[in-house]
Amino acid sequence: MERIVNERIGKIGISNINLDDYNISNNFGISHLDSLSKLGILLVLAGYKQEDDISVAGESLSSYIDIKKFSNLNLNFKKASPRTYDVNVVFENIAKNTFPNENNDKVTIVLLSGGIDSIAGLLYCLDKGEKCIPFWLKFGQRNQDKEEKSVKRITNKLNLPLLLSEIKLGSLVKKEWKRWKLGIIPARNFLITSMIGPYIRNLSEHNIDIYLCASKDEIVPSHNDTSPEFYEQLSYLMSRYYGKNIQVTTPFKKVNKAEIIRYWASNWEKKYGVSIKDAMTCFIGTHCGKCSSCCYRRINALVGKAKDVEFLQDPLLDENGLIKNYYLPNFENWSNERKADFLIALEYKLDILPKYLYKFYLEKKSLYGYQIYKRKCCLEKVELD
Repeated sequence: MERIVNERIGKIGISNINLDDYNISNNFGISHLDSLSKLGILLVLAGYKQEDDISVAGESLSSYIDIKKFSNLNLNFKKASPRTYDVNVVFENIAKNTFPNENNDKVTIVLLSGGIDSIAGLLYCLDKGEKCIPFWLKFGQRNQDKEEKSVKRITNKLNLPLLLSEIKLGSLVKKEWKRWKLGIIPARNFLITSMIGPYIRNLSEHNIDIYLCASKDEIVPSHNDTSPEFYEQLSYLMSRYYGKNIQVTTPFKKVNKAEIIRYWASNWEKKYGVSIKDAMTCFIGTHCGKCSSCCYRRINALVGKAKDVEFLQDPLLDENGLIKNYYLPNFENWSNERKADFLIALEYKLDILPKYLYKFYLEKKSLYGYQIYKRKCCLEKVELD
């Protein structure tokens, strides 16, 4: 790993931020960060330090998109952010001219998290026969050790070299875990994408897809950093800044997680020797069965009829009240598809459900019986294209 040293990132409020404070390194030969990657780091820090004023030690990005609006999109998560941010970003240098690379070669960079969607994106890319480059960022996520083992095990199985970068934000992530609710890391997806930016600048290819994988239910305005606006704005910013045709996208815009899992179990598991058991989803890294990630995974794996990991406790036992306090009150606001998936998962585990959840299932089954039947039929013929 090559460490990046002696470089200013910028300021948060009145505090200078230097690279040496966060031990940034990578295994793909980048010795300097650019304005995009510096902004990615500074937005995370601003979110944790609850500061609105950011100064970037680099060339301006303001001529490409509305940086203020984009920055606030990364920090103002409904019900998760500790407060409302009104970010002001300034740049220390003038805008940098870009010169488009006109060759028509293409490459796909898959941003790995170790989770089901990102690993599925990797398998999807291979299935398409595309030139595929997996990238993983180690930034101090609470499950980083298990996540690292997952991405390395999978890329080794697939015989793909893994690009790695590291920035040590672990102390902030741990300190702010409860303040930033629902396991949200401020500006996480922008940070991950921006850290591969300097590598993209040096690629010979002109056409670059960046898979920031999310399923259909997550590509909505309320999910800030997988919202249609986020994908569109980041694609435009990176394309203009690097002078290339860059699309930050997901191949799963039309399918939900249960459908991804069903397709994976039926088509990819035998072909590539990779199952969803190889994926690390749990926020804590232990398959705790208590966090929202474990619960969502359990439901979709049951619906997708895939063999999954052993959880420390079955999420459907709902011992911490996540389903009772979040799923049940919000059930009527969901799409019929998501309602059916939830009821199908409950149906498969009736013998372990707590009484209130068993009662809920019986009440809703009589109302949504047709939707359940229709959904089961659809799941038998899932296609990703």
